[in-house]
Amino acid sequence: MNMQDKLNKINTDKKNLFDEDSISNIDDLTKLMHKTEKSLEKKAGETRVMRYIFRRIPLYASAGLIFFALCLLTSFSNEIGMESVSEWILDVKDFIVTQFFSFCGLLFLRFVLMILNGKSKWCEEFFSLLLGLSILITFKCLLVYEHSIIAGLVLYGTVTLLATVIDRTLGYTRSNERYLLFSNRAKNMAIMYKSFSKMGVTLREEHIRECGKFFEELQLTKYNDTVGDSFYLLGQLEKRLGKA
Repeated sequence: MNMQDKLNKINTDKKNLFDEDSISNIDDLTKLMHKTEKSLEKKAGETRVMRYIFRRIPLYASAGLIFFALCLLTSFSNEIGMESVSEWILDVKDFIVTQFFSFCGLLFLRFVLMILNGKSKWCEEFFSLLLGLSILITFKCLLVYEHSIIAGLVLYGTVTLLATVIDRTLGYTRSNERYLLFSNRAKNMAIMYKSFSKMGVTLREEHIRECGKFFEELQLTKYNDTVGDSFYLLGQLEKRLGKA
């Protein structure tokens, strides 16, 4: 198979992703890498919000989980007891709620500043504000509940674990990081090929192999991540059963 056949084969394999007729010189490779970069950046943008949400939910919910877990551990002390802890929670609930309001106020201020500055990530800050308000409302409701410690542990523990499992199973974080990684690699390769063009370097077989290796790694990592994420729960179950 000569070089032109190899070029045509690479073009055929990638025609569903890139509308390129042929690759016959360094400039064509540069255009291909630029188009790849833009395509991967777009996909990274599509998964950015979901990645942000499912990384923030465990972070915010863990605050309530840690609080009620510490309260439970404190109640095991013979000198304190559950009744004293419950009374303490009722006494400090106003102070705790005030702190949460202050936190949400800071989030709202940052959200407004990002909108005024015209930054594109205001959507993530909006979701942070909603999550903060949700945690605040549920926390206030739990503090006046009779069995607040147990209810808090169950609620925040479930939310934290469920959000982590969803992100790990559906692969929002890994997909976003993969697209960002390969987008940066495509950008660097485009700069390199453009430099070659300025230097008068002609297209060689090693350039084609390098380009083909890039797309092969992209598809392979996507496949491995998809399979790993899809069978995450099953894999964890097999590990636990194997140890048992």
